[in-house]
Amino acid sequence: MTDTTTETPADRYARLRDRFRTTLSAVPDDAWDAPTPCEEWTVRALVQHVVDTQALFESMVGRTIPPSPADDLTGSFDHATGVVLGHLRDPAAATTPYESPIFGPTTFEAMVDGFLSFDFVVHGWDLAHATGADETLADQDIAWVRARTDQLGDLMRTSGQIGEEVEVGSDATETERLVAFLGRRP
Repeated sequence: MTDTTTETPADRYARLRDRFRTTLSAVPDDAWDAPTPCEEWTVRALVQHVVDTQALFESMVGRTIPPSPADDLTGSFDHATGVVLGHLRDPAAATTPYESPIFGPTTFEAMVDGFLSFDFVVHGWDLAHATGADETLADQDIAWVRARTDQLGDLMRTSGQIGEEVEVGSDATETERLVAFLGRRP
């Protein structure tokens, strides 16, 4: 188990990317049009969102992701996240400054760590839930996501990034408690 308090943004991104990729590679052929916990998104739309946000965050610091040589979503995921990971592992690219209209001065790696890595956990659960894969989140990732949501407070709900908290029973697992907190029905 990795200690998320000492894990670098690049290491966390790589680890969570690998977990998402494992779930993605197991999507059955007949599940791409299945609904997900994200209202109005199919599995295909959810994965496309994850791919597209990689380019969005690169564009925030004036970079682009070259077109994917792959003609499938899994290949596009590998390509886009590979570019981002390469920039996270390059000290100059990772620390490229960005002036956030909400958070003020920050860096590319801080934005990626706070949002794209967060998406790998949350949308990884969405993907697993929609396709019947293992939905269990690692305790370290649950703690890290909760710490991130605590930092952001109500901003995530008011911006529509997460829904209203859903009630769960006292016998709910830690994963179920987290996803319910994020507005998903376990």
